[in-house]
Amino acid sequence: MVTWEVDNRRYLAIRQPALSDANPHESGCGSRELNKPLDLESSKVIDLETFVPRAEVDPIYFNTPYYVYPDGRIADETFGVIGAAMREADKVGIGRVTLSPRERLVMIEPRDSGLVLITLRPSEEVRAASFATADTAIDPDMVAVASMIIKRRSGISTRPPFGTVIKKRCAS
Repeated sequence: MVTWEVDNRRYLAIRQPALSDANPHESGCGSRELNKPLDLESSKVIDLETFVPRAEVDPIYFNTPYYVYPDGRIADETFGVIGAAMREADKVGIGRVTLSPRERLVMIEPRDSGLVLITLRPSEEVRAASFATADTAIDPDMVAVASMIIKRRSGISTRPPFGTVIKKRCAS
């Protein structure tokens, strides 16, 4: 295994066979082998790089949520301390973790007495909104009607999560 320091306290480790596969002079492989992805193993380490106000992270970047559980007594205390500190500061953690074969940008936020990890889409995968502007003025009477409908139907949802409703409909 070869390790390089990327920046302060961050290292890149690559297995020796992966290096020889990528170097056509060492392995005798053609240029086709240069495009072979490195197999990264999943990691239990979440590298939190910064803490930001939750409102600064646009939900358009949210990908997949995961509940994060501590692995043992020492981790239990660490999770509690980090979660309480983030809750008190009203911040979320932004960092990286290796899941499946690739490193992913993630957000960690306190949820109840635990933590939730949300994978974030890279900015290259999110296109900018290009909403058309209305050429005509919006009718205030129509807005009043729509507001009345919203007010009448507002309340606390008593329905189960969407997945449960869809499963029940498919089963019948």
